[in-house]
Amino acid sequence: MRFDAFAAALAEHIDRASPPLAAELAALAARHGLDATDANLARDHRRLRALFEATRDGGFFRLRWAITNQDPSSQRIWAEWAKSAALGAGPASATAECDEISALTSFLAGSVGVKPVGLFYPTWNHTIVAWQPPGATVKGTRVLLPTTQVFLGCDDGFDAADFDPKAQKHVWAYTPKDVALHAMVPQRTVAFLLGQIDRWVPASTDLLALVRLDRARRLHSSVAPCKHERAVLAGRLVRNRTCADEAALAHYWTEELGEAPAPFEEALRALAPPG
Repeated sequence: MRFDAFAAALAEHIDRASPPLAAELAALAARHGLDATDANLARDHRRLRALFEATRDGGFFRLRWAITNQDPSSQRIWAEWAKSAALGAGPASATAECDEISALTSFLAGSVGVKPVGLFYPTWNHTIVAWQPPGATVKGTRVLLPTTQVFLGCDDGFDAADFDPKAQKHVWAYTPKDVALHAMVPQRTVAFLLGQIDRWVPASTDLLALVRLDRARRLHSSVAPCKHERAVLAGRLVRNRTCADEAALAHYWTEELGEAPAPFEEALRALAPPG
């Protein structure tokens, strides 16, 4: 599939799979002086949230953070995806540094029409992503997206990173074309990425967080053990799980981990053991 066709399919799959996000959008809008009734803002938030959860360290595209000393580009990630024999289970689908993962998030965001999204340097030796949503009433509004947990705690995520949003004077949209519009994306890569969107985007934020913490731990990535946070998430999921949560956890348990089918609560206990 040509990359431009893939990008269009990616946006379509995200829009179709996303659960209602009105409460999350309202909270984001209140924090940053945005109009929560703006349909364009809702679309951008929906797409960026999905891509952030997919591409972050330990997210459902199965990326693993490690120091690679590479430039801020996602080209090596695409190359690994093209040749990988195990995209959906076992080892990570690709290994990349914070600037490479942040480049991927920014590149995919721009490819599905979310702008401006670009690289943000909270410290001289670290890279995350920043989004400057159009329509903010406060000049210089930035929504920070920590694509790894380097320098951060277990709970940090979309617009919840303990970094100074003014640490960088300007944030420019990420403009490099890491994959040319006419380039062919291998069908196996397309099937994996779109399949993961369909499978994981409908799940709750709590389920996404719990699985990411467990996946990143198994991949020996940038995430700490986070035992307390995992226990809290599991407790909430016992009370508030959705059908999408049950389907996503069953897939993680049987397909990614290769375990025999188990009840939802049993799989939760394995991902968040007491103590």
